[in-house]
Amino acid sequence: MTSLMKAQAYELQALPQRKKASCVYQFNLISSLDGQLVRLDFDDSGVRAVSVDTEHYIARYIVHKKETFARVHFVCIDSLEAVLDDYDRLHQANVAFFDQQIDYFYQNIFLDSKRLDVLQEEFFQAVRWRIESASRRRLGHEIDAKGLSLYWNAKEQTLCLALDNGEDSMDALNSDTDLSKEIRAALKKVFGLREILNSCLMTSPSDGHVASADRRSRGFHDSSLNSLAQCLTPRNVR
Repeated sequence: MTSLMKAQAYELQALPQRKKASCVYQFNLISSLDGQLVRLDFDDSGVRAVSVDTEHYIARYIVHKKETFARVHFVCIDSLEAVLDDYDRLHQANVAFFDQQIDYFYQNIFLDSKRLDVLQEEFFQAVRWRIESASRRRLGHEIDAKGLSLYWNAKEQTLCLALDNGEDSMDALNSDTDLSKEIRAALKKVFGLREILNSCLMTSPSDGHVASADRRSRGFHDSSLNSLAQCLTPRNVR
């Protein structure tokens, strides 16, 4: 039992070096035995011995000078295959649960500033240098693209990427088809859009909206706010 807990502690300590991407792990400790497993039940009438095939036990041990608790599943060898099948089903249930939670996270994400804040900086980093590069091509000088903002314009039913710069600069950037493709691709990658948006307009904040999702693309075919959710898909967490 203690060897299982030590092995788990080692795996937990090694994970940050082994796995850089964010992910979810569930550790299940199983100890199999080739023999009889007996559970002792205590009640007012006394102690009763019951023969069982499996039993869960909450173990406590000191690992790396820290008190550690772990659930250990003791299993008779004849029941091991059936128990492993149960853990396979548990894994499938976990995957389905997290898939659903991620799907919930992306649904209407542009309407929720708190969820949007989680991912928008990743999006800004992906497009900032592309905007600056396009400004050198189109304007002959580099504009500062650090002050980006992303929001949903409910009145216009439009996803907006705001850049505080002059109207002439925005006209020049809008004429850069490569930049438009790059911004659309970044939206698709970071926010899980199923469809690459057909158009992406950049203007200054005073013009009302900066980057627009063309409602003619699939998922933007109606005027309801919920239409945005049809363009969202969960990421793979397996």
